[in-house]
Amino acid sequence: MQTTERRRRVGTARRALSALRRPLVRGAATVASLAVGSTALVGFGSPAYAATACGAQVSKQLVAHMDGYSFNVSHVQYCPIWKSNTPVYNKPYTTRQVVGDLVYAGSSNWFVCRSSSYTDTYSAYGYSSKDWAITMADNGRWGWVPAVYFNGSENYWAGLRQCTTYEYP
Repeated sequence: MQTTERRRRVGTARRALSALRRPLVRGAATVASLAVGSTALVGFGSPAYAATACGAQVSKQLVAHMDGYSFNVSHVQYCPIWKSNTPVYNKPYTTRQVVGDLVYAGSSNWFVCRSSSYTDTYSAYGYSSKDWAITMADNGRWGWVPAVYFNGSENYWAGLRQCTTYEYP
């Protein structure tokens, strides 16, 4: 194989692999085509798409203390986020302040529930959302994470349960 042709194929392969590693924050799925020799590898969002859904509920007995109120937590779900050091806010509306963060990206973070009932829009990294999820920051403080940090398309957190009335501030 000629050196120029080999460099072109290696460059194409690297770009395709790089695209697969990027978080799925926009778009329903990632389609990557990688030409290797005479074989084409085509993936429709997997494995990245597979990592967008929240896991099943797991038992975790906690008491959440958030912004002047408390409630019992009996179950949580592990959900993937795309950014390390994701901020956790004390409330999901205008006067919010960072109370902590989630140090690691990926599926090592758990969430109690999600809410889509807030009118203020949160924007970061070119994405915007009015949706939030309750969690405990890595420093032990409770708060809300904006949906823009979840893997997937447009506030994607498949399977994360909706917050009930007693979980709202």
